[in-house]
Amino acid sequence: MIGARVETTSSPLPVASFLAGADPRISIVLVTFGTGTLIVSCLERLAAAVASDGLDAEVVVVDNWHPRRRNATADLVTITTSGVRLVISPDNLGFGGGVARGVAEASGDLLCLLNPDVEVVPGQLRALAGRVAGARHLVVPAFVRPDGSLLERGARLLRNGETRFITGLDDRHHRPDDGSAACWMLPRAEFDRLGGFDEAFHPAYYEDVDFALRFVADGGEIVIADDVEMVHHHQGSTAEAPDVECQRRIFAERWADVLAARPPA
Repeated sequence: MIGARVETTSSPLPVASFLAGADPRISIVLVTFGTGTLIVSCLERLAAAVASDGLDAEVVVVDNWHPRRRNATADLVTITTSGVRLVISPDNLGFGGGVARGVAEASGDLLCLLNPDVEVVPGQLRALAGRVAGARHLVVPAFVRPDGSLLERGARLLRNGETRFITGLDDRHHRPDDGSAACWMLPRAEFDRLGGFDEAFHPAYYEDVDFALRFVADGGEIVIADDVEMVHHHQGSTAEAPDVECQRRIFAERWADVLAARPPA
């Protein structure tokens, strides 16, 4: 990308340090957009989890240009971390475009997409990576709210393209069409082979659902790791928010044949 700056952070007094080897197993990619100090606490917890799990994992942060905050989030990452591969974008690439840029800088065989508003604790990344285990699995944790109440265990599609969180473990219904890309673990090769997220959904929404359906149609499996519960704060920026209804219509038209077999509500 013309104008993008890429650096590896080296703060002399980091609150989060990452020491990936030359050939890391896992690449953790985070995309920010006016995220602010939330990224610092996220990376601090992430560094502790990676170290505790003994994982050889690299971290790539892509900071999208924000109309008011510019690249202030990148500045925070620079002064508070060490060993982070930081991509500073002069444009808003959106979520899918930011992920694509981050993946281009990544080198691990396993890819973990992580939102800055998700808390990771020791044991969770190791558990998710173990569920992939060389299979064609896209593994998603269960997500809980900060008070510990269940937010979702994957999601099902409705006939009009809307999604509904799965909040129970009834086997008749616990067959997810999707799981929030707030945290995904999957083989890098699978993400690359399917071309990543579709730019038709720029800047955000439905790109993860679209990818999940393409992944399953190509023989992959969505796996919800029910016993891995990550706290999801839902604190992402809403500036330049896309028209969700427009994104839903694009998705529903593309997947009309699949959606025809889904329940109306």
